[in-house]
Formats: sequence, C-alpha cells, structure tokens
Amino acid sequence: MKTLIMGVAVAAMALAVTGCNSTQKNDGASAGAMKAVNTKCPIVPADTLNTDVYTMYKGQKVAFCCPGCINDWNMLSDAQKEEKLAKAK
Repeated sequence: MKTLIMGVAVAAMALAVTGCNSTQKNDGASAGAMKAVNTKCPIVPADTLNTDVYTMYKGQKVAFCCPGCINDWNMLSDAQKEEKLAKAK
C-alpha cells in the first residue's frame, strides 16, 4: 500500500512540475519567431501585450500580458477562446 501511495505521489509531483506545456518560450526558431495573431491580451485587453508570453492555439501564436492570463485562457472552452481572440485582434 505504501508503494502505491508513493507511486501516486511521485506521479502527481511530476505532473505539477512539468505542467500542461501550454506556455511556450521564445526559442527564436519555431513558434517564437511567429508573429502573434492578436494585438491585445485576450484576457485583459487593456494591459500591454508581452509577445514573450504566449501559447499556441490551433496552430496560431496567441500572446498575453502575463503568465497568469495563460492560466485563465486554459480554463476557457474553445468557443470562449474564439470569442476572446476575435476581440483581441
């Protein structure tokens, strides 16, 4: 039983450390070199866009003002994302 609990705990920690891989880093090669499809943060449109803080959505680079907005973005449905992205272009 201890082994099972330890295995589950280790797996949970590994997921927490790796995250969902939705935040991309500007590596200058692939997505980092792409231009963002939006000109405003889709979560907080009044804030300044930071093109180094982005995620990929349906093959497009979507930039945000801060990493916290990416977390909020990830909680949205596809329909909500489409609506917010249309307003942020």
